[in-house]
Amino acid sequence: MKPLRGIVVALIAWIAAGVCEESLPAAEAAPSIGAPRESEARVLSLSPNITEIVVALGARDRLVGVSDFCRAHLSVGELPRCGAAVNPNFERILALHPDLLFYLGRMEKLQRFCADRGIRALSIHIDGWAALRAETARIGKELGAEKAAGVLIAGLDRRLAAVRAAARGAARPRCLILLGRETGGLRRMMSVGGASFLSEMLDAAGGDNVFVDQPQPYFTPSREAILVARPDVILELRPGENLSVTERAAVLDDWKREASVPAVAHGKIAVFTEDFLMTPGPRMVEIAELFQSTLHHFR
Repeated sequence: MKPLRGIVVALIAWIAAGVCEESLPAAEAAPSIGAPRESEARVLSLSPNITEIVVALGARDRLVGVSDFCRAHLSVGELPRCGAAVNPNFERILALHPDLLFYLGRMEKLQRFCADRGIRALSIHIDGWAALRAETARIGKELGAEKAAGVLIAGLDRRLAAVRAAARGAARPRCLILLGRETGGLRRMMSVGGASFLSEMLDAAGGDNVFVDQPQPYFTPSREAILVARPDVILELRPGENLSVTERAAVLDDWKREASVPAVAHGKIAVFTEDFLMTPGPRMVEIAELFQSTLHHFR
């Protein structure tokens, strides 16, 4: 997957409003949507981060369908794929007869579809650590897994606290996070502002986002803006890309012409390809851990 294509897909999956213009299958007679039922057994998740939470809560066996972007490491590879935020597969969803469907953001057509068919549909929104904790607890309650949710949240809190403790007292480098760009130069780049969960994880890891004052969580900086920002460290995120040694070297070589940037002058550029880097779910803490170990190595 090309870097920009991959990142655009990922961002759409998390922050899109979820407008889909496909025609809907005809509704069948269905019971009204009542209060949450802990006995609901058939769960469908339309986002990787929600699926990760469901699996982490020990409810993998209740999933009957997942989004197109859910990965094999979740042991959901054999489950039916039901589209994603911008393209839910209504026919497949209907055929799976879910009792409870989790989705991201505001997907009005999906909401109508579920309401007409008696499917409980719950919107989940995770844009940072506090939201991850709150939504994990909420999903746990819906699944009747409150105890498991509490254990999961406590464990994640301990790990993030350990990251913060490891970074405490150390110098805080100014860091640039890049989510995608064209190989061969500093063009068509995407970075993160202070509202992004990636900026929050960087802060916990002991780094300062050079674009923390940018109001948008994701935006396209110019080459000139990066030169002015003068980052001490550059963190290039290319989730899911299987870079060869030659390709990784080419990514780093693009920076050589920008020797005025401190990160370039001191060789403090890191390229990450882990597939969870753009998924604000339980593995968010792993991003903080990865950032912290990298910054420690560069000190």
